[in-house]
Amino acid sequence: MLNDTSPEWLANGIVNGSFDWSKATDTTFSLLLDGITLHDSLWCQTISQAENSLLLVFRLDSFWNKAFCHHQDEWPYLLLEISEVLCSFYGFLPEEDTEKTVSRAATYLLPDSKVAAWSSMVTELGIVPIQLRKKVKPPIHRTDIETLGGIYSCVHAEKIRILLYTAAGDLLPIDLSAVLFPENGLAQRPLQDSGIVSRILQWFNA
Repeated sequence: MLNDTSPEWLANGIVNGSFDWSKATDTTFSLLLDGITLHDSLWCQTISQAENSLLLVFRLDSFWNKAFCHHQDEWPYLLLEISEVLCSFYGFLPEEDTEKTVSRAATYLLPDSKVAAWSSMVTELGIVPIQLRKKVKPPIHRTDIETLGGIYSCVHAEKIRILLYTAAGDLLPIDLSAVLFPENGLAQRPLQDSGIVSRILQWFNA
């Protein structure tokens, strides 16, 4: 969903699918969150795409990510495409219908045995189409993004790709060589909150 604050170049890129993904950086959430933090960034857009892929657009906080953001005074836009989303949970307070302030993000490598048991159960019960089993190819991750008023969590294939743009729409080079936030890149425990969504999600890491 587009919001009223989207710059014209971003809105056009989303509507027309005109971002130059040939210049994207292929990576994983683990490597990305080793090198940057989404803390205090603005989550601006969530766009479903073909083949179960998902595009997330963030206004990346340049205070916490100075080098990655090329010391830009204006926060740049991070476009993040998840290649294969197997399932997701999305719940936020009404006041977070547009931009959301991220408080925390973490990713978890799910045990192959748990993933196999889950895909078998949900397909045999008819909860999801049988074709899901063909999509479940380890390694599979679960990534959680907490905001000030909610949580988004998705189970997905490992591969993601990212683009970084200035506020004016100019493409910026991406450097993930520095490991600055190793505690975010591969979390050891699931999020500890009492919500029913988190209790369902914690089944994977029990």
